[in-house]
Amino acid sequence: MFVWNECSYKNNFKNKGNWGVSLIGWYEQNAASVIPAYESLQAEEVYRWLFGLIPDCLTKESASHRPSLVLDVGAGSGRDVAWLSSLGHEVVAVEPAAAMREEGQRLHPDATYL
Repeated sequence: MFVWNECSYKNNFKNKGNWGVSLIGWYEQNAASVIPAYESLQAEEVYRWLFGLIPDCLTKESASHRPSLVLDVGAGSGRDVAWLSSLGHEVVAVEPAAAMREEGQRLHPDATYL
């Protein structure tokens, strides 16, 4: 878990320009090691703690389940895109790091990537 605070900013991004660009660059440089780590985790297990907060219509466990349009910002390797697609949702995936986005498209082509 990454906790953002002023100390993190000073230690990691100060004098490195736009921190968002630096973070995207980190994903570009580390995609080959990050993607297998992300893909090794099951999305439904990662997000199980959120199920009480997710509208019932989004989960198949609910009688009120209905396919929805879902926007996944920071889609990474596409693991969550695949999970949401498997639940019947139409997913639009946004991933600013090209290396992550391209591999996500290859691994999980069931979404529209931006």
